[in-house]
Amino acid sequence: MKKRLFDEYKSNEHYWGDAFEITISDFDTSTEKLRIVLLDKVCQQENLNQLGENWVKIDFTAANKLLQYALQYDLAYSIELAPEEKAQTFKNLMLSGFESGDCICYTNWSGFPGEENCLGWEPLTENTFDIAIVFMNQNKMVVTYFIAED
Repeated sequence: MKKRLFDEYKSNEHYWGDAFEITISDFDTSTEKLRIVLLDKVCQQENLNQLGENWVKIDFTAANKLLQYALQYDLAYSIELAPEEKAQTFKNLMLSGFESGDCICYTNWSGFPGEENCLGWEPLTENTFDIAIVFMNQNKMVVTYFIAED
């Protein structure tokens, strides 16, 4: 079952991209390889680039920080899209049921946008800029991606 989160939380007027939750309790996600296969299957169904080995596994804290940034700022110009509190509230709604101890996270970025250590990203879309942040536990997966143009 898929739930479109931007629509559900009436936030699609602020963002380019998508956010959705998928029930995955029927899928075997016990190994890294199986999780990547599932991620790529979801990307294929959504007409996104399949990243395979280029998905970057990150910890829950880093994924939380990336999602907060993506919800709050435009990826191309770093201008504020939503106030910090609104972005925080939306993030908390999207991540309901996820905890750092039982969550595996992925992104298409190596580093954090705008920071010196950022090595760039593997494109998920045909857009100039995009960022994907994925949260996965035994029961569900939340896939978010944001796009921008310069």
